[in-house]
Amino acid sequence: MGVSSDYDEGSVISMRREEVNHGSRTGNADLAAMFELAVRRYPARPAVCWDEGSLTYAELGVLARKFACGLRRQGVASGAVVALVGERGPEACAALLGILLAGGAYFPIDPGLPASRIEAMVDDVAPDLTVILPGVEIWDSERGRHVRYADVLGAAESVPGPLVTHGNKSGDIAYVMCTSGSTGRPKAVAVTHRGVARLSIDNGFWEITPEDRVLHASTLSFDASTLELWSAFPNGACVVIVERDVLISPPALAEWISARDVSVVILTTGLFHHLARENPVLFSGVRWLLVAGEALRPEIARRVLPYPEHFINGYGPCEGSCLATTYEIEDALAETVDIPIGTPISDTDCHVLDENFEPVPEGRVGDQIQFPH
Repeated sequence: MGVSSDYDEGSVISMRREEVNHGSRTGNADLAAMFELAVRRYPARPAVCWDEGSLTYAELGVLARKFACGLRRQGVASGAVVALVGERGPEACAALLGILLAGGAYFPIDPGLPASRIEAMVDDVAPDLTVILPGVEIWDSERGRHVRYADVLGAAESVPGPLVTHGNKSGDIAYVMCTSGSTGRPKAVAVTHRGVARLSIDNGFWEITPEDRVLHASTLSFDASTLELWSAFPNGACVVIVERDVLISPPALAEWISARDVSVVILTTGLFHHLARENPVLFSGVRWLLVAGEALRPEIARRVLPYPEHFINGYGPCEGSCLATTYEIEDALAETVDIPIGTPISDTDCHVLDENFEPVPEGRVGDQIQFPH
């Protein structure tokens, strides 16, 4: 991609590791600072890999900072919301990191969605700028100001000196994402840096290391991408991007995971059921397998249980920053009728409520609440 690997350590935010590790508890959570610290600690380690190439942390840091500089030249100020139209890829990673480095919040849009839904999402969120990623040939929306990814990078070339990052506060918005609309009209949800940071480090359900390689399978506009990217970047792990035709083919995915030493796999329950029925052995060698999105079928989970080192059932709405509770499935519980959603992850509280949204007494079953459309 023609990016220099030289990274100016003097231009990064100075932050002690303990401030990043416990940011969600101390109130100092800043995803941009967490990423920049990873660049300083792991400059030569791979940050993003795809079939045609890879970027080290130093290279991705340079690209993200250049993108942030370009956004500033485009008039993007701290607190701005920047829409990002396109598919997962190295450019998408650099762009969303650049948006955070510029002090903004990213708003991912899947260009494959129906035009009417895209227009409704854009109307609801009203982004300050829309960036079109490579691969999106046509963008029909006339709403707001939009610019191509390459033009943002091009605008940064004449910016003198390093970008001065103002720093994000834990309560600042990191991204805006629209819900699926399963309970009615899709709605925009604003997620804070603090909400994402609790997924990254000391989260209580897994530990990601610089040696891990995390499967990046989700579209950017689906909240599972948050867990994929932000499990990896603050920890120096590698994001490994898979193509859709490989992802939905059990034999192809098994070969792909093995060849690329993927150690962390996050899947929607529906996709997991499809893959596990056909080839449960494809999860052999995976260190962490996390499945979330709907009720996990015990008979399918039991088939997979012997293969990954750790197998986790997760639950969480988009409004809860992707994940709220987790449950590790173990041999002793393999014959249970229902697989629990588990207990709250770190820095997360869960409450059982009645039909009036009031806490219920201990031992009483809560009510399923149907929200009005």
